[in-house]
Amino acid sequence: MKFVIAPDKFKGSLTGIEFCDAVEKGLRQVFKEANIVKLPLADGGDGTIEVVRHYLGAETIELTVNDPLFRPIKASYLFSPDTATAYIEMAEASGLKLLTNQENNCMLTTTLG
Repeated sequence: MKFVIAPDKFKGSLTGIEFCDAVEKGLRQVFKEANIVKLPLADGGDGTIEVVRHYLGAETIELTVNDPLFRPIKASYLFSPDTATAYIEMAEASGLKLLTNQENNCMLTTTLG
């Protein structure tokens, strides 16, 4: 039997990769000899950089950037020396996940930085 597990993240709980691993573990308990293919996906938002890293094995580079309220935070991007390509997930530096409900105000926040 063959199973293809191809989820995006489950916002607020599991990443696509974590979900794939959990489902595989459950399936293996019942279908020990199954052919299980894990294909975590991303829609371009939160978690995209993790999925790109999963497939490309690119180098993670961490640096200090400004969050939407211009506070310094640590963020990361991926760099593939093979292709001289950088992969950036904007949510790392300017995503809503960095703000409280009270701070989420488009008149006071920015993607600059």
